[in-house]
Amino acid sequence: QGDWSSDVCSSDLFSLSGLSTLADKENTARYVASVIHSEALNQRVQIRSYILTGDEGEIAKAEEAKGRIAENFAKLDEVLTSGEGKRLSADLRNQTDAYYRMVVDVAQLRRAGKAREATDVLFDPKNAALRASLDRTISDFANVENKEKAEAREEQSAAESRTTLWIVSLAMAGIAIGVGVAAFLARAIVGSIARMVAMIEELAANNLAVPDMEISSQDEIGRAGAAINGMKNNLCGVIRSISENAQQVAAAGEELSATSQQITANSEETTAQAKVVSEAGSQVN
Repeated sequence: QGDWSSDVCSSDLFSLSGLSTLADKENTARYVASVIHSEALNQRVQIRSYILTGDEGEIAKAEEAKGRIAENFAKLDEVLTSGEGKRLSADLRNQTDAYYRMVVDVAQLRRAGKAREATDVLFDPKNAALRASLDRTISDFANVENKEKAEAREEQSAAESRTTLWIVSLAMAGIAIGVGVAAFLARAIVGSIARMVAMIEELAANNLAVPDMEISSQDEIGRAGAAINGMKNNLCGVIRSISENAQQVAAAGEELSATSQQITANSEETTAQAKVVSEAGSQVN
């Protein structure tokens, strides 16, 4: 059990950590993808300005935006965990690469003096569809993030429910064990006291032949039982000693009675003999 309580706590901490990470704006996939989307749209603004002004500085800005896009894709790869998020990242990378290729094509046409053709490429329906795809991908990132948040909250709720269930189960198990131990101890105490009462009643009824109580503990009740056993055995010893002494006295009394009878018999015989002698003396005179 002890191992299950540890897994549940780890799951709860993971869920809370996940929600905290999702709540951190700068570390969410949605935020990083939005930055990439913004940089891609800035490239469009810069190439449009380049068509109008021919300022190569705008192309340099577009190149810098491309570098920042690459840096943010590296961040995006670090924060993505789900397969759906990684698929969206691949789509976004393809879309931004296509957007940058459009920027390069427009820049080349403008440098060649083909401003009209460059404008046509910039406003080509395919590029408009590409921008719409970028917008949908960013929206999908938001949907995936919201889904992950909901799943994280559900997981946290489930983890909390499991933790509560485990706590209640452990509490009920503890109560059951406590009741069982208390019942066992009460039964043992009552049983020992009942045996002592039974022996005392037998002793009160002058029954010293009752066997000794079985002593199974060394606590106060066990020592009391041992003392009752000792008292009973001592009484048996005293009575046995009295009985033996009584038998000896009875035997001595019988011997004294026999001796008395013998003395009486001898006395009678002596008296008879004296009478005979007396009668004989009388006749002689």
